[in-house]
Amino acid sequence: MFPADYNGIVSGSPAINATEFLPSELWPDLVMLQSNDFLPTCKEQAFTDAVIAACGDGSGVIENPAACRFNPFTLVGEVTPCGTITAADAAVMAKIWQGPVVDGRHLSWYGLEPGTSLSDLAATATSDGTTSPEPFPLPVGWFAYFLTQNPSFNWETLTYQQFLQYFEAGVSKFAVIGTDSNPDLSAFERDGGKILIWHGLADEIVFPQGRSSTTSESRTPSARRARPPSPGCSSPPARSTARPRPARRPPTRSRTSSTGWSTGRPRPPSSPPAGPTPPPRPRSVRCAPALTCRST
Repeated sequence: MFPADYNGIVSGSPAINATEFLPSELWPDLVMLQSNDFLPTCKEQAFTDAVIAACGDGSGVIENPAACRFNPFTLVGEVTPCGTITAADAAVMAKIWQGPVVDGRHLSWYGLEPGTSLSDLAATATSDGTTSPEPFPLPVGWFAYFLTQNPSFNWETLTYQQFLQYFEAGVSKFAVIGTDSNPDLSAFERDGGKILIWHGLADEIVFPQGRSSTTSESRTPSARRARPPSPGCSSPPARSTARPRPARRPPTRSRTSSTGWSTGRPRPPSSPPAGPTPPPRPRSVRCAPALTCRST
């Protein structure tokens, strides 16, 4: 809103797109509720360990979660201290990673990245053989105080269809809260501002995919042209279609210039010169490879 206030910004794990990510934080609990299958902690950990082993780099880190194609159904039949993993458990895990989808319609937000800890947004507690949910307070409060405006709202009464309706209504009704995701940073760029954003890909509270989509949209045409290729990626060599510039005519000496050189057209002398006119002095030109030449 005030692009000239700062000439630089460092932003760590920005919680932008609030109207989308806040209701989506309830999605893991809603999936388990609708499936009537609240996963015990050790089953959740078994899925997390398996996907890290399949898609990680050997040090427990998944460098590119978007490229991970792990199938949770490969764990069906595995025995854990909490019991044997079932097909219903695997289906729950697949929906949690997929993100909000209602009747085949993928809402405008994301699920937890594979390998991310489930201890916050999919937390459960087991007592006397019964596993129950422990929902994260932020999305519960968002539904109670913003979307339904009913402090006593019970999230366990939600259906998939109601979730969809509340999600879309909230994005529209509370758009003013979501203006933090406006990707137009052109005024900040014109003022010379620089911004550095970092976000952990295993963030279990603020979905890192939302930061990626916003920063991608924020690149202006000039920024996209100037953006270097990402590490590990290669781009085909660009083919130049520019025509060579014609050689510039060397300027002639002018008696009216304070530097001895004319910066425009040579002016005719007010009187004939007393002697022969000296030859024009050539100007040196420096060129950098693949850059426009610049006179000195």
